[in-house]
Amino acid sequence: MKNVMNFVLAMLCFFTFNVVVNAAVKENPVIQEIISEKEKTDKEKLTVKTEELDTDGGSEKINYYYKSNELKKIVDIFDTSNVVDADFTEETEYYLKNGKVYFIHIKEMYTKYDLESVTEDTVKEKKYYFDFKGKLVRYVDENGKIHENDSEMKKAYEDFKGSVSNKLKKYLKN
Repeated sequence: MKNVMNFVLAMLCFFTFNVVVNAAVKENPVIQEIISEKEKTDKEKLTVKTEELDTDGGSEKINYYYKSNELKKIVDIFDTSNVVDADFTEETEYYLKNGKVYFIHIKEMYTKYDLESVTEDTVKEKKYYFDFKGKLVRYVDENGKIHENDSEMKKAYEDFKGSVSNKLKKYLKN
């Protein structure tokens, strides 16, 4: 009898998990399409063109990923590891389809150290999801909180337009 109860309990948990997962998938098909397209791009064999720049206080490496002549992804790595007591690296990934950005992942890594060891290691990430018409549909902040159609998402979009958007325009000219 105990085995039957364990089996029933396991099946109930499995069924509940499937219902929750399927509800999440059905909840926002645009996000699922963006994630699927991103995963597809990450699996593709792409040709890379690299540009390296020296900037004030660091260096910048920009990788352009192409499939045939279509730009599919840009990775911009800005590094200030030449600083005496701290390193800062910002890595921004832009995913494109038909010349439009649909996903941006910004990862900031900050390492502070004294003479003998690392004293602080911080990683902050932000994610921007755009529908395939260019409208921001989801923003994930540094704390991992998801924003959809709220004031935080609108503020993030305004910040994005001012900083990241200008960088992206520069990249798309290359």
